[in-house]
Amino acid sequence: MEFGPAYIYHNVDLPFLPCLVEMEQTGVLIDTGQLHTLSLKIEERMVTLADTLYHINGSEFNLKSNTQLATFVFDTLGLPEHKKHGRSTKREALEPLKTQSPIISILSEWKRLQKLKSTYVDALPKMLDSESRVHTSFNNTVVETGRLSSSRPNLQNIPRRTDESTPPFVVDIIKGIRKAFIAPDNHLLLAIDQAQVEFKIMACLANDDKSISAIAAGRDIHSDIAATYLGVDYDDFYRRYKKEEDPQAIKTRDIIKNVVYGAAYGQTEVGLGEFLVKNGLDPKQATTLQLAILGTRPKIVEWIDQTKWYVLNHGYVQSYFGRKMLYLDAFSSKRWLREAACREAVNAIIQGTAADIFKIAMTRTWQEKERRNLRSKLILAVHDEEVFECPEEEVEMVQEFALQIGMAVVDWPIPLKLSAGTGKTWSECK
Repeated sequence: MEFGPAYIYHNVDLPFLPCLVEMEQTGVLIDTGQLHTLSLKIEERMVTLADTLYHINGSEFNLKSNTQLATFVFDTLGLPEHKKHGRSTKREALEPLKTQSPIISILSEWKRLQKLKSTYVDALPKMLDSESRVHTSFNNTVVETGRLSSSRPNLQNIPRRTDESTPPFVVDIIKGIRKAFIAPDNHLLLAIDQAQVEFKIMACLANDDKSISAIAAGRDIHSDIAATYLGVDYDDFYRRYKKEEDPQAIKTRDIIKNVVYGAAYGQTEVGLGEFLVKNGLDPKQATTLQLAILGTRPKIVEWIDQTKWYVLNHGYVQSYFGRKMLYLDAFSSKRWLREAACREAVNAIIQGTAADIFKIAMTRTWQEKERRNLRSKLILAVHDEEVFECPEEEVEMVQEFALQIGMAVVDWPIPLKLSAGTGKTWSECK
């Protein structure tokens, strides 16, 4: 069957249903004692952070009130309102203000801890069945790109990775939440994770020989682009970045990574400018810097431009396997809506292809597990990570065929690399 909507239905989404059924029915075992300990730690930290903010304000105020928070941020602290978000105190609005006041970092940490506590740490114990398992509801067709979503509870939003700006205490709490997802006695959790699949998809769809060659040679792709951009030897740059931990090399690679992924994820010029400000650079350089960096990969630029032209003329795009995603704003008379549709369409092809690969791999792995009549269960799918609950004697077997199946979904110039980790808790599955 040729790739297209019919292929998606018959070969991707429909065969994936048994995986969803098994995950929802089995559920995930939760360590309530671990979550109780985390709740107490978070509460203590939040009190400390709140007292600091109250002291600066001169009196207590309601940190959960957006109105009172806005008064504190924009009136008491005197910080400028955001051009796009105005007096909003959402995370994306506060992030650019961190460079203007260290107080914003304190406020952001409080807000993030409050969300983790209310959404997961305190909420999960109330959702358990009689066997201390939580059963989320997975949504297979809600997200247009085919990505899974989940509800009651939303396990898709459990933080997975953190960056250097994440406070150490928050990092520990995130690890602690994943530590609360456990395996029963005589079992282990096995996590299979796709590695940097989005960039590989973009490189292959664009037929970008430079990136394909770099990845095939085992190079760090962002260091490779940085070396080309700077006109220096790759080995020299990578040594400074990885072995010598040269701050300038690290900063340059981070900027390269943000620009490249920003192009794939639909980042606006304003968004890139805010990232540059965080790194001590002039936001007015955003367009020039983006053109110069992406100019080292002309085939990717060409693919992005072709995708934008296609959506403007057809109102939809398709994943590699043929998942159709509508962007009717491409026909809008308003320029900003057309531009947003173009950015979203580029990202949708990448995300849709990644979702299809993930579902195909998971389905084939589940089918092989069933064919062998194993007792292992598929219990969780979060982002690009599938998690199995395996009897200890089956772990090695499931890991072996899961990796083999996952890497064989597509026949591309560069193989899809998967990583596997096992442990008694989800946190240990690195």
